[in-house]
Amino acid sequence: MSINKIYTFKNGMLNIYPKFIEYKTKNGKSKQSMSRFNIGGVNKEYVRILERQVMQYGFLFSAIGIGLLIFSISTSENETVLTYLSAGSLFIGLFLVVGFLFFDGLLGIKLTTEVCLLLFGIKGYKISIQNDGGGDHIEFFLFEKEIFDIEEIANYKLVH
Repeated sequence: MSINKIYTFKNGMLNIYPKFIEYKTKNGKSKQSMSRFNIGGVNKEYVRILERQVMQYGFLFSAIGIGLLIFSISTSENETVLTYLSAGSLFIGLFLVVGFLFFDGLLGIKLTTEVCLLLFGIKGYKISIQNDGGGDHIEFFLFEKEIFDIEEIANYKLVH
């Protein structure tokens, strides 16, 4: 199976094959494809996206809080400032971890995801390659700096 073109992005790879087009995530958990005869338009929607998962931000804040707490215990200077910083960092970390599990996972509110998008989200795009054949569209997210060649994908449509 030969490949006409490969687009490599931070989150995955878009392969243009002779008869179909396929997007695979970097971790290999998701794969979407469609016939090149069915390629319709390519839609771009501006969104904010996270470089890491919410749980990773939670664990990072918790680790920083624990590190600051250990440092404040081992030194005697500015003990109260470091203690408050470590307590704040631990609180944020625990809020993100527990909130992600409870609010986002159990209740489906997406509270901690929205907080992380507000604080840590960067500019990006949701790309949707329309399927004129009525099947599922190919949808994926790109960071702003990766948007360079996305319009030309519609040119890969095959005509009977």
